[in-house]
Amino acid sequence: MTATERQKLRRDRARGAELERRFRAFSREHRLWKKGDRILAAVSGGADSTALLLLLDAVRRELGLDLSVVHLDHGLRGEESRREARAVKRFARKLGLPCSAGRIDVRAAARRGKLSLETAARRKRLEAFRAAAARRRARLVAVGHQADDQAETVLMRLLRGTGPGGLAGMRPRQPMGEITLVRPLLGFTRAELLDYLRAKGIGYATDSSNRDRRFFRNRVRLDLIPRLERRYSPAVKKLLVRLAELERVRDDYINDRAREALARLSGGGPSLEIEPWLDLPPALRGEVMKLFVAAGGGLSPLAEHLDMIEKLARGGSGKSVRLPGGLKLTREFGLLRSGEQAASGYRYRLPCPGKVRVPEAGVEVTARLRKRVRGEGRTWARSRKAAGKWTWPPERTLSELVDYSRLRPPLEIRSRRSGDGYRPLGRGGGKKLKKLFIDLKIPLSRREIVPVVADSGGIVWPVGAPPADFCRVTETTENLLEISVTRIA
Repeated sequence: MTATERQKLRRDRARGAELERRFRAFSREHRLWKKGDRILAAVSGGADSTALLLLLDAVRRELGLDLSVVHLDHGLRGEESRREARAVKRFARKLGLPCSAGRIDVRAAARRGKLSLETAARRKRLEAFRAAAARRRARLVAVGHQADDQAETVLMRLLRGTGPGGLAGMRPRQPMGEITLVRPLLGFTRAELLDYLRAKGIGYATDSSNRDRRFFRNRVRLDLIPRLERRYSPAVKKLLVRLAELERVRDDYINDRAREALARLSGGGPSLEIEPWLDLPPALRGEVMKLFVAAGGGLSPLAEHLDMIEKLARGGSGKSVRLPGGLKLTREFGLLRSGEQAASGYRYRLPCPGKVRVPEAGVEVTARLRKRVRGEGRTWARSRKAAGKWTWPPERTLSELVDYSRLRPPLEIRSRRSGDGYRPLGRGGGKKLKKLFIDLKIPLSRREIVPVVADSGGIVWPVGAPPADFCRVTETTENLLEISVTRIA
């Protein structure tokens, strides 16, 4: 080996060692994994994913990482794809890593779902990653997106009309249900990764479809970005990546505040308080609604959908909108409710004394017999005040005292029935539960699950409303039945 060759070898080793040091630092900064994690590396055979696998292999022993490989043939390039699959298997075997290879039919998925090939491929890949990760009992899937991909993604989203959150681009760590995608190469350019592979003497495949201008990303990469670099700024990719980093910090802060606001306004349930939501600053209001819709199983709403929701919130009770993905939002008095109306029709025997859980209503009901203490009594008004603002399931325990001697056992807990009515405490005449619930501003969706305590003769206490007048506590009452309703944790 000549002196020049030795010098080049030293330079290559130094560059490789520096890139591996940065790789470790990036993974620590973004907490991509911890010691002993199982990681599934998605390797296509191209330069980026090959560099990813090589870098993961360089750090796996010192971190005790359990590393394996998955390769997917998209069924789009025939023999070229099959050659890549064989090459990935050989490389994994050379590194001593287990490798699974699968095939996904992207064209068929695109036809069935009326999707673009890009969208269908992305969805099928995610399904395959989840299945492969489950087989390997891995929770992390590492993918080879790098800084140039990030710049392309930000520019593509900008051209499609994204909001500020979309400008954050791809995240280094992204939970996706049962798995978490990690992108350890976002801090590296494509040129740096190619240099690394050359320094290591490692070959890679070149995907011919990356030159196909039918795909939007390829047109951005091959035509738009080079033109921007030539005519406007040679640093355009670096600036786009920097924009994504700044937006990610801002977006994370807004999301933290939005999660706090959502917990405060919904209690983690399917209903959102309208007035406090409308009082939020516009930027925070939109993020809270996105989280609320996602919690209901809907797709992330776009700007026009947020406008529809705000119009609904400012309108009259009983109106609803249907969002992309099929989620229904309904305005009920001061609440926005997500999802369809709850099912009704439950019935449980209430032992006296004893307790029963009512999972349909999210509560546990306890009945306790005891002697009345002189001067003791409870009106619904005091009970109502103690309970605070009406929510269901209740935030605090709701309790009522009734005269046990006036009841006609057995007692039961049930949902309301058509035509239900009773004479509320202190009233001269009867009232239908439907009208009572409307007067109490109980949302329609909650009316079917609010429990009703009844004896063999009729309604004793619609929980959250006044008890029946016939079993009221008086000065002559001796035996009390205390009924308590507590939210199930």
